[in-house]
Amino acid sequence: MFDIQTQLFEGQDVRLGPIDYEKDPEIESKWTHDSDFMRMYATDPTRPMSAAMVKKQYEKLEKEIEEEKNMYYFAIRAREDDRLIGKAMIHRIEWSNGNGSVRLGIGAADDRGKGYGSQALRMLLRFAFDE
Repeated sequence: MFDIQTQLFEGQDVRLGPIDYEKDPEIESKWTHDSDFMRMYATDPTRPMSAAMVKKQYEKLEKEIEEEKNMYYFAIRAREDDRLIGKAMIHRIEWSNGNGSVRLGIGAADDRGKGYGSQALRMLLRFAFDE
């Protein structure tokens, strides 16, 4: 069990937050050109996307979150400089059965292997089970 004093959306090096529609599409667009990231994260066939295409996906995602009410999406940001380093979501939630799926990815290769994903996953699971 987690201590109630532990910050829900802040870890040692990362924090979970909302989409920044001005900055995030450009950053995430670069990730779609990284076949290693896309193979690990994407479930649909992968393709490079422009920042405008990513922004449209964000808009579609927010509409789905609002209408379906079975998904939570978080941007993973580095605490030191607030830059976007990944994304995490709980989706396909079946409220009556108490289950769902988790997706998490660290975008830039330079940010992988530093424990950011592990920290984000702990926060995401705490949110899923305790909130």
